[in-house]
Amino acid sequence: MISLTKFQNSLKYFFSIIFISVFVFSFFKKNNLETAKYKGPEKFHKYKSEILGEGYYPGYRQVELDKMISRLDVVRLGQSNVQEGDNSIRYGTSAAAAATFTERGPNNVPGRTRAIVVDATDATGNTWYAGAVGGGLWKGVYASDGSGESVTWTNLTPTTVSNIAISTIAQSANDPTILYVGTGEDWSYNVDAITGDGIFKVDVSDPASPIWTNITPTSGGVIDSKYGNVSRIIVDPANKNIVLASTLKIASGNSYIFKTTNGGTSWTQVQQGSGNIQQILASPSNFNIQYAAVRGNPMLKSTDAGDNWSAVTDFSVSGYGRYELAVSHTDPNKVYSGVRKSGDQSYLYRSLDGGTSWTHITENGASGDARYTTDFWLDGQGWYDNCITVSPLDDNVVYLGGIQLFKFTVLGDNTKNSTHITDGYWDVDGKNYYVHVDHHFLTTINDGGGKFRILNGSDGGIAVSNSAADPGINHNDFFASTDGYRTTQFYGADKIKGVHAYLAGAQDNGTWYSNPAATAVASSSYTRGVGGDGLEVLSHWDNADSMIGGYQYNGFHRSLNGGTNWSYIGTTWSPHNGTGGGPFISRITGSYQDADVAYVIGDDGIYKTKDFGANWKLKIPPDIGGWSPGDVEVSMSNPRFVWASGFISGSGNLYLSKDWGNTFQAITNKPTGVGAGVSGIYSHPSEDSTVYILLSSFGRGKIFESKDLGDSWSDISGFPAGWGYGVSSASFPNVAVTSLAVMPYDTDVIWAGTDIGIVETTDRGASWSLVTNFPHVSVWDMKVRDQGEVVLATHGRGIWTATIPDLVSWEPKENLITLSVDTVNITENGGVATLTITAGKDVSPDGPITVNLAASGTAAGSEYTLSATSVTIDSTGTTKTVTVTGVDDADQESDETVIVDISSVVNGKESGSQQVTITVKDDDGDNTPPVATLSVDNASIAEASGVSTITATLDKAPNLGNVVISLSVGGTASASDYTLSSTSITISSGTTGTATVTAIQDSDNENDETVVIDISSVSNGTESGTQQVTITITDDDAVTGIEDQVSEGLISIYPNPSSGIFKIRFNDTWKGNVDLRVLDIFGRSQYMRNIDNSSGQLEHEVDISNKSDGIFFVELSQEDKRVIKKIIKQ
Repeated sequence: MISLTKFQNSLKYFFSIIFISVFVFSFFKKNNLETAKYKGPEKFHKYKSEILGEGYYPGYRQVELDKMISRLDVVRLGQSNVQEGDNSIRYGTSAAAAATFTERGPNNVPGRTRAIVVDATDATGNTWYAGAVGGGLWKGVYASDGSGESVTWTNLTPTTVSNIAISTIAQSANDPTILYVGTGEDWSYNVDAITGDGIFKVDVSDPASPIWTNITPTSGGVIDSKYGNVSRIIVDPANKNIVLASTLKIASGNSYIFKTTNGGTSWTQVQQGSGNIQQILASPSNFNIQYAAVRGNPMLKSTDAGDNWSAVTDFSVSGYGRYELAVSHTDPNKVYSGVRKSGDQSYLYRSLDGGTSWTHITENGASGDARYTTDFWLDGQGWYDNCITVSPLDDNVVYLGGIQLFKFTVLGDNTKNSTHITDGYWDVDGKNYYVHVDHHFLTTINDGGGKFRILNGSDGGIAVSNSAADPGINHNDFFASTDGYRTTQFYGADKIKGVHAYLAGAQDNGTWYSNPAATAVASSSYTRGVGGDGLEVLSHWDNADSMIGGYQYNGFHRSLNGGTNWSYIGTTWSPHNGTGGGPFISRITGSYQDADVAYVIGDDGIYKTKDFGANWKLKIPPDIGGWSPGDVEVSMSNPRFVWASGFISGSGNLYLSKDWGNTFQAITNKPTGVGAGVSGIYSHPSEDSTVYILLSSFGRGKIFESKDLGDSWSDISGFPAGWGYGVSSASFPNVAVTSLAVMPYDTDVIWAGTDIGIVETTDRGASWSLVTNFPHVSVWDMKVRDQGEVVLATHGRGIWTATIPDLVSWEPKENLITLSVDTVNITENGGVATLTITAGKDVSPDGPITVNLAASGTAAGSEYTLSATSVTIDSTGTTKTVTVTGVDDADQESDETVIVDISSVVNGKESGSQQVTITVKDDDGDNTPPVATLSVDNASIAEASGVSTITATLDKAPNLGNVVISLSVGGTASASDYTLSSTSITISSGTTGTATVTAIQDSDNENDETVVIDISSVSNGTESGTQQVTITITDDDAVTGIEDQVSEGLISIYPNPSSGIFKIRFNDTWKGNVDLRVLDIFGRSQYMRNIDNSSGQLEHEVDISNKSDGIFFVELSQEDKRVIKKIIKQ
């Protein structure tokens, strides 16, 4: 809900005029770059078909959704790979089942609205039904209490409805509890249009539980494709059962008018258009007289309530495309049309005889506005933004919407006086600038007493004018309802690190961000950073104040102060900077590890920045293709790998950089047979060589995985091999796929964002299930981020997050740093120890690693020198060294230590806790006893007479007599398992002495055992700290079978070793249910099952043949009994 007084709007207007010269072009006015949006439908239709695929039939979403929901009857929640009757748990568990899905807003950025109905049950005209093209059906109640205006919105779309693309709504005054709702926007050819599911009949008698019924004719369970996308619906005000709809069949391009006289039980085709029938309307004063607008063709007319149609006289202008119609409230023969002609020209026509003749209404040369004499008021988007309505008080006054709203007063000489009533881009004076541009719907509310209101639907939701005889004509005459109508269509979203705040790019609405100081929720208001069509965005991983957003065709901007100020960053790579030189959907990708690095796609290749957008450099390849779809992705786990693609085919482009984006090479082994536009590229959080290519063609593979940098591919969505056509064997829905996330904590669990919401696999693609605790809405982007969140950009329901407990501790895979030393003892007289700092993998040229060191220990700073406390490892190598050098003194003292730690790492991560200790040996005087240490040459020996030599080492030769080092023995091995040559080592001269441990062979099949040797005492010397060595005796007795009599009863496991298929036989003491687990050598569960012995069946087969060869442990438990046995798979 919003409360915004007219006084507040006046203040805004006043202060806007003050700083207009500074601010207007940077925020409100998109200028030529940002308005280079829609110049014709053909390119957008082509682009959409390439990125989202062709061949999808109307209603496919509901069909696929119903299939996925029906699978839930036989697939247990949290184990999507488990089929009915199968009690195994083979892989991970559902991330969705553990996730908390949270709507994050924005509450104040409504989406595109093409349909509004003023509720006939509300005599005040203050209740409206609105349809968003990606956000469903809503009910709004307007209120004004003198201090402000507000609209309270309620979502009327249940989660069981798959298609939330509302294009038209109709209500009969005969029964206002019934709404007819048309779906699908494909008739308008825009790039993000959602294919429809036909016509719904919605019973709103109980607004808390509206009842939706699809009344579209079906065949074989699929709706008739002729009804797929519904442009308009009209209903007889005297009979709720008489309904007409204009529709478009996408596959053929044919358009139709259908009529029902029984409320949708049956339909009759009454007209097939020679072009796209984009509008049907009835005369407000006579339902029998109806008109239809046919794109590029003469208007159709019916005089018998739509039973028969005929074309009327054509307009006088040639080469026109879309036009919209409006009819006088009192004269059914007075018809107006707003016509868009190629070349961006606009024409207002009027007929006084129901279309028999038309008159072109031109601007009056004396009293008109010279700005409109050239008829460009629809601008370049009349094919898409075009609406018109007639004043209820004076049918010589019409209101038209294109990019802006206008009032035209038609004079007696067939000329007009034009007045703009909104100016969102400040082309003139900024009048009512806060009313969103790009208008799609106009109607009026007759308030009586010679007053009415204008109600408008646009790319930014809904606005209503003041109630007056001449409404909307002055600044602040409109109220823009923004809050609560949460229907934003996002292409991309990101999270601001460390806080629950978000950045996202919205179709029609620019780039928005939430308040970093507050946790974003559904009711949170966002702040706009960049205008235009907001698309993909990037939040800096290491600096929460730095972010990049933008608009279409790579019109990127950045902010370095948390969104307070934004600067344009496209000038260094012109002409691919928002003017049409790149894909309409601006793609950008960044790196976790090299957070200043980002990549975008231009029409001449990949552009890279190493300073977060300040400068850009073109990288090959050159043929990603401006209008062709494309994506670019930096590997999540290793930024040296960068993927890029556009349209993949035999000669199409799929590229990989193995040198941090500096050069790209074509992937020659592309997925077999593929010929489609890429709808996304996503990388793996821990596997450097793994990547996922998303494709969205109907009936063909959706997700192709490569685990070897593109050398080979597999379709983990389960469609027929070789780009074959068919049904998924893995139950993946036949819908478009636009996003993907692999769960870092369990990489068998993968989410895919689709047209019907999120689907999940817990077995790396063997089977897929629908996520039911999230809306069934298109998910265009998903990112794994900090604080356990996956950020979800929906196209119609705003931003959501999934918080997953197992994800909370996740951090991106970093270059791990280790520390080693060549010697642990140095003399104080210039002895040197060399420390080596090592990076675990090659270092990025864009992000050198800085390792900072700290020294401590018992040695004073004057007793040694550390050559450096900080080193930088760059792309020329993976190691750097520093030295610790002893400083001589004359003091006779004990040996002292220097402890060197890694204190911090920039652009890398310390591997665990890295620390080395160096002993500085005192060389003053001969009376200090030697210091003894222990070492072992073999820490692991076989029980078949394996030998390990224990060496005692003195730091100097004995000077007080023979040094006797007494040894004590411990460990898990018994005395019969080994021999120790001596329990003491005597050193008379030199500095070393030895003893040996020899293993004794036996035939027992047993666990490996240890022998632990400690120094118990040293005569004529001292022990260096606590000295201890451990020797492991590995069992080498072959396992020939398991048949052990234990207190819990006899259990047999055979054969063993096996190929992975073995049997377990119990005796009668194990009757009842027995829990079975198979664990690997790390204790991780690989197989679980509940065995039922109650029926007398005491022998059961277990199959782990799909696991890797090796040692496993079988754990059997029943009440207080528990047995663990080792098996071998080979």
